[in-house]
Amino acid sequence: MEPYFTRLPEAKADPLKYSLANNGWIWNADPLKNFALPPSKAYLRREVIVWGDCVKLRYGSGPEDNPWLWDYMIKYATTLARAFQGFRIDNCHSTPLHVGVRILDAARVVNPNLYVCAELFTGSEEMDLLFVSRLGLNSLVREAGNAWDPKEFSRLLYRHGVGKPLGQFPHILSDRGVHRPIAGRLYDLKRRFDGGGVPGRERRTPPTHRKGAVSPGRGYPTQRLRSTRAVL
Repeated sequence: MEPYFTRLPEAKADPLKYSLANNGWIWNADPLKNFALPPSKAYLRREVIVWGDCVKLRYGSGPEDNPWLWDYMIKYATTLARAFQGFRIDNCHSTPLHVGVRILDAARVVNPNLYVCAELFTGSEEMDLLFVSRLGLNSLVREAGNAWDPKEFSRLLYRHGVGKPLGQFPHILSDRGVHRPIAGRLYDLKRRFDGGGVPGRERRTPPTHRKGAVSPGRGYPTQRLRSTRAVL
């Protein structure tokens, strides 16, 4: 089990000051609320599905609450924006919206054409669109092989890129690049399903035969594809 807190070496002298809450995510959480701040009791109830290799940073409501952290992270982001043409925001739904807006605005000053994709799971398309509009996202990362049945897989393909029923291949090919019902998706071909801490839904990689069955369908949407090898 991943630890809920990271203890710095100085924690022996002052455990309250040098014990840091690890970052993570919560099923069906409100993405506009910080689950690490009061009145949330997510950590006490062990509702957070944590990662043991990163911690929550206390940004506050603005730069005046933590000037050093804001200045450091803005400098970090602008340095990367000068070196790279695109960002991927991991766990975007657990990143304070005002923090993302400020940092991306600064990054776009040095690289106006910066491409930004985000792993965003807010629970509704309306909330997705709020993040897309506020952050100026170019595409959203979606797992390509985690639909629970063929009907859901077909719905995802139709909604996020095809725009027409599967089977109408000539129409799809002739209109390719035209239909984009909502914000662009970046399909993740190698994403592993972690089960979300639910008993019986252990972390696993989809079986090889399942990958082969759904791979052709992934190629029909207008959205781009990615794997651990390359972006296609």
